[in-house]
Amino acid sequence: MAYSNNVICNKHDVLLGMVKSKDNEDDVSFTLEFDLYNNKIDLHNVVGFKLYELINAVNKDIIDDVIFSTHPNEGKDYIESLVVLKRFGAEFGIPQKYIYSKTQMFVDNKDKVRFVAEQLECPENIKVPNNCQPVSCGTSTLEISVANNSSAKVVYNFDLKLDDDVPKYMEKMPGLLMKKMFLRLKSFIENLA
Repeated sequence: MAYSNNVICNKHDVLLGMVKSKDNEDDVSFTLEFDLYNNKIDLHNVVGFKLYELINAVNKDIIDDVIFSTHPNEGKDYIESLVVLKRFGAEFGIPQKYIYSKTQMFVDNKDKVRFVAEQLECPENIKVPNNCQPVSCGTSTLEISVANNSSAKVVYNFDLKLDDDVPKYMEKMPGLLMKKMFLRLKSFIENLA
């Protein structure tokens, strides 16, 4: 399948691109790329499942709730979690959305870690808010390569389709939403003392 790349935004040293299939214009994915730098901490200590808790902590206006059915503290190479997003797009009839996913961590070497997430059906024992629906598509790969203790390259490739009936002019919204979340994560990590 052939794809074309478009840069949506490169503000704040975070590149957001949209990848569209040339065969099916509804087949859209996104990529985020940025560098992290903090000479006061060893960035190796930040890379792990705790990143997902941190993303939640710095994005309370976007994320309504996170429930881990397999918690980062359990020492496994994966987590399963429910992420309930705040409702947005109500004026277009878009219901509140959630993502239930399994995220596996692959340590390629001491300096490179990948987190691969796939959307799953939410188990019945986990309570989802009333009228909240799963996103239409939710897969991702987050790759973090620590160049030295104080700098790292982050590449996040993801498919996130909030709703099948979103108007064409809102197709960039999932990418911009994730950029906002990762920009806050970047800022937080870079300002740790």
